[in-house]
Amino acid sequence: YADTAIVIDDKELLRGVEEMSSWRDWYDRHNEIIDKVFGEDADLFKKILAATSQHASVKGNITFALRAYGQMVNGLPFEGVMRDVAENLKRIREGEDVKGLKVSEFAKALAGDREAVTVDLWVARLLFNTDQPTPAQNAVAKAHIKYLAEKKGWTPREMQAAVWAFAQVRAGREVVQDYGAALTEQRDAIVAIRAAFLGAKGGSLLPGARASRRTEGVGDGAVGEASGDIFARRGAI
Repeated sequence: YADTAIVIDDKELLRGVEEMSSWRDWYDRHNEIIDKVFGEDADLFKKILAATSQHASVKGNITFALRAYGQMVNGLPFEGVMRDVAENLKRIREGEDVKGLKVSEFAKALAGDREAVTVDLWVARLLFNTDQPTPAQNAVAKAHIKYLAEKKGWTPREMQAAVWAFAQVRAGREVVQDYGAALTEQRDAIVAIRAAFLGAKGGSLLPGARASRRTEGVGDGAVGEASGDIFARRGAI
């Protein structure tokens, strides 16, 4: 089938991922930041981050995830997101796995699955010159990335991360988007938001938890002093 033909040859692809090999640990890098900032709620936030990653830039993803996080802990309906995203957030609230070709793999990768391969917009553009990969293209991309990973002696998750970084550089981006850097940039705001929910003693933000007066309105997109501009909407890619 023509639509599953990969448009970049392996020689260039392997050269590119070798140049971007420092991005192999991309998932570990930003997972470390999430673990430090969100503590007991790190796993919850990773699931929310995966669910809200659909058609979003890195900074936009974090913005949507933080808003959904506020809605989650307040027991509020999920608003300001696409219907499919809202459905996945409801699944998380009910303790179910997220669904979707890209989102489900991203959630697995964030959770530490080294065999997970996320075929997002950047990977799809690089391999098939499309922004909307079909299920067939998704399957081919995953298989090919796993093949390249075995050839290099990397894990599939590492190969996908390097492919993702290379795709951005090849498209002309001078700076590769990085969740770790974006989260670090907003760390003070995130800590302030969590402190407002938890109080000074800490704890886990569970669905249905009551918000303090300092964070009322955060869940539906209001911007407070503690959050700075973290909830400002960002343009999706």
